[in-house]
Amino acid sequence: KKPGIDQLQASLGNTDPRVRAVALNALVSDNKLTPALIVGLLKDKEPGIREQAVAILPANQVDFAQVAREDQSPAVQAAALRRISNKQSLPLLCERLHSNDPFMQQAAREGLRQTLTNAELAELFSQNDDSAVRLAAIFLLKESNTPADDSLLKQALQDQNPDVRFVA
Repeated sequence: KKPGIDQLQASLGNTDPRVRAVALNALVSDNKLTPALIVGLLKDKEPGIREQAVAILPANQVDFAQVAREDQSPAVQAAALRRISNKQSLPLLCERLHSNDPFMQQAAREGLRQTLTNAELAELFSQNDDSAVRLAAIFLLKESNTPADDSLLKQALQDQNPDVRFVA
């Protein structure tokens, strides 16, 4: 081990959150975080450190759905939602589309973008009774800059939800 790495790892315990943030960035960029350090970062008392950790830690080392469900900070939850990319988490993403917080809705949409292809989004739109899910799907399809599917567009333009019709 290099002495600098040891010092950075020790800095994750510093009382100053700015020092912990710099150490986190350096250790992630050098790929020098152990599973134990990752667990500690995800339980840091400072929400900003947890949010930063969720945003930059390697995806294979964090259960983003668990963080989104369990962390008390809305900012950390949103950061975790944005990193979700597995279909097992679709119920969680769809649930968060109902949040009163537009920031949380956007994060859930970003998770859907990471999880589903455009074809899967179109299928989700066509087969879903939930207007919040249909709105998110049509929004993401609109933002994707792919040619619109005429039958999907007709369906969206006749949707009972005025927001879905507006986006279409």
